[in-house]
Amino acid sequence: MVGEEEDYSAALQLFRERSIAQVRDYDLELSSRVTRSYERFTRELQTHYKDILKVTDEVDRLYVDLKEGDAMFMDLCFKDDLYKLNKLADYQGETNRSSSLPIETHLVSGGQSQTLLVISSWVLAISDLISRFATSTSALKLFDSVMSEFDELKVALEDDMAYETIIKSKCEAFLQFVCSSDINLTISQWIRIYNLALNDGRQVFPWKVESIEQLEKVLFEAVFRENLDTLLGSDDELIADFVATRKFKEALNKKLLKDSQTLFERLDKLIESDTPDSPILAFPETCLTTINIPEIVQESQYYSMGLVTRQKVQWYKIITPLTGIIEKLQHHGGTSQAKELRESLVKKLQQQKPIKTSQDDKSASMSDVVSRMIDQYNDAKFTTMVESKIRSLTEIM
Repeated sequence: MVGEEEDYSAALQLFRERSIAQVRDYDLELSSRVTRSYERFTRELQTHYKDILKVTDEVDRLYVDLKEGDAMFMDLCFKDDLYKLNKLADYQGETNRSSSLPIETHLVSGGQSQTLLVISSWVLAISDLISRFATSTSALKLFDSVMSEFDELKVALEDDMAYETIIKSKCEAFLQFVCSSDINLTISQWIRIYNLALNDGRQVFPWKVESIEQLEKVLFEAVFRENLDTLLGSDDELIADFVATRKFKEALNKKLLKDSQTLFERLDKLIESDTPDSPILAFPETCLTTINIPEIVQESQYYSMGLVTRQKVQWYKIITPLTGIIEKLQHHGGTSQAKELRESLVKKLQQQKPIKTSQDDKSASMSDVVSRMIDQYNDAKFTTMVESKIRSLTEIM
């Protein structure tokens, strides 16, 4: 009502001071200004609509975090049976200088309160990581915060394990989140978790044996999804120290042996296959139907090595990574396994050398003679390639 009365008074004052024409002009100017303001508002809203939604989401998340933090503080205050937190000593003012409590008692109480603050900050950091990591735009900060809080807590707990119940509970929650969630961590982050749970903090934090075993499994699965050569040749000090550990070498050798077994099975199956073979290049039919320049170049390279059929190409694609696996085993502690695999592969390579046969060309047609010469040339190239593979295997020391 007050607003309507003010609008009525302003309109009446306008009619008293101005003519009808002036009032009409003022109305047109005012309508134009309103229209321009509305259009500007619409443009700004369209430009910053995503920012507004983002801020709204952040406010919602902040509200949820505040509620969770408040609930956790309430738990710390009233669930003494769960957390078993020691009560802080009563405040001793200036008038209590003559208190019968010795100075050492006050110092211990102060130390306990500091430990309690460190634990509270650590608990909140882990809860924040678990609840926000998947959707947060600052996931790296959340992770770094948790690791920093672990470092702070490790110092605070060197001589004090009075809060083992809550620490054990949150350590378990942290490992369960890392192991069971589909989170996207970098190799460096995985290694920091590994160092925390299996090296630096193994004697400080009450990790469960089952959770540590699960962490090792998930950790090495994530590590071996990366390019192995890049990982082994990394200049990052954290990664370099990790790949030099005994556990990594054991896990690497186990993976290499498993991969080699799979490749050997594929190789045996290919050698024993009765499936009719076919040439990789069939001129001019191949070029007349589809022209794929990179594919033709690749197949020409295979042809130059004597790999003129599909099965020989598949054979080559198996023995090449097998050779690399044997070399890695040799260089990372699996000497005996590398020797056994090398001898087995050399034997299979020897068996694949073409057998030379002498045939009478007197009764053969020109076409047969040319075809036989091409086969002999391809066999010679294939033999050269096989012997090269054998030499590279025998040079692995």
